[in-house]
Amino acid sequence: MSNSITALNKEMWSAEVQEELEKSLTALEICKLHPELKNTDTYNKPYINKFRGVTYTPGSDFTAQGVTATNEYLTIGTYKVVPIEIDKIEEVQASYSLRSLYSERIVEDLRRGIDATILSEYDNAGSNVDDGDIGGTAGNSAAVTASNINRVFTSAAKKLDNKQVGSMDRFAVISPSMVELIRLYTAGKDTAFGDEVMQNGYVGSRFGFKIYQSTNLTYVARWTPANDPTAADTLTINGVVFTFVASPTAAGDVDVTGTVATTIDALVTLLNAPTVTTATGIALTDADDLAALEGLVATDGTTYLGIELVGGGEIALAASETADVWSVETIHCLFGKKNAIDLALQVAPEIGFNQLPNRVPGSGNLVAWDVFGWKTFADGALKLVDVRVAAATFA
Repeated sequence: MSNSITALNKEMWSAEVQEELEKSLTALEICKLHPELKNTDTYNKPYINKFRGVTYTPGSDFTAQGVTATNEYLTIGTYKVVPIEIDKIEEVQASYSLRSLYSERIVEDLRRGIDATILSEYDNAGSNVDDGDIGGTAGNSAAVTASNINRVFTSAAKKLDNKQVGSMDRFAVISPSMVELIRLYTAGKDTAFGDEVMQNGYVGSRFGFKIYQSTNLTYVARWTPANDPTAADTLTINGVVFTFVASPTAAGDVDVTGTVATTIDALVTLLNAPTVTTATGIALTDADDLAALEGLVATDGTTYLGIELVGGGEIALAASETADVWSVETIHCLFGKKNAIDLALQVAPEIGFNQLPNRVPGSGNLVAWDVFGWKTFADGALKLVDVRVAAATFA
């Protein structure tokens, strides 16, 4: 005999929904903020040319040097929204506070976006550190280990010194794997380095830099197929799978067009507009997949695919064909002096609610929104160093 009494079992529900792990944000720690920019959309900051001393011969005329002025400006013209629809009936019947739950998540998404944008300013840095600066091959991304990580910092410091950048208030925003290497380097040494990551990413000071850990750094890489992919071959970017097929029908399918160049064209089109279905690619529909690719820009190299994932951090890439390799995988860490990047956060991420017509009162769109602008001016670029770290180091 067997009993069947599961109808008597009581179901239990968690008091809270599952936690979304938040990224540490560093932008407000390293930028020059402009709270005064409230009634404008443009901030001008001109600079003048440099002058040089020339030899003067007594009794002879000298030639006056010309003076030129160049204007640079910051435009406050980035407007972001994250809208979530809430029906009042659903809110009344839900076991959780929907507005509180959603508000926290969507505001956090905008904060991450600002942070990733600021950290992507590596491409305006006046100096860079690569493998050649730490004893390796010049032009390659730095193969960083626990035994040479100190050279990353001393090389970055030298680049700043050569630009006559003061030694006070220097910062380094690095990835979790870089932080791990520092901990390995300092193990057993008479030094203090943080075991915990603060809310703003700060982990401690070392090598003359305040060090911040971030998972919002920019990741770049290149995929080079040996030949046109065959049906059922896959490409994986940050957990999102794209499948090459003869006739695309499912989300993430990419048309095998017959040549490497045209297949890469199709892939680039889908990556740069992942919510749009075309004749050569089917749009992604899964919210997690779309979130994983937020900030990605694909470039068509004809024989290769290039990607830049702003805010990606340390991501994973894969290809089902071993001959179709990912290469040039680089994490761009940002070093420099605080206030080198100007940030005008005219409206910090905040929440609003719009009542929808023809709905019961209290039904509408919960909207997180912000307004901001940023700029690395010419004098700020001199104070930044792009530290190019080979992701393969951490594989």
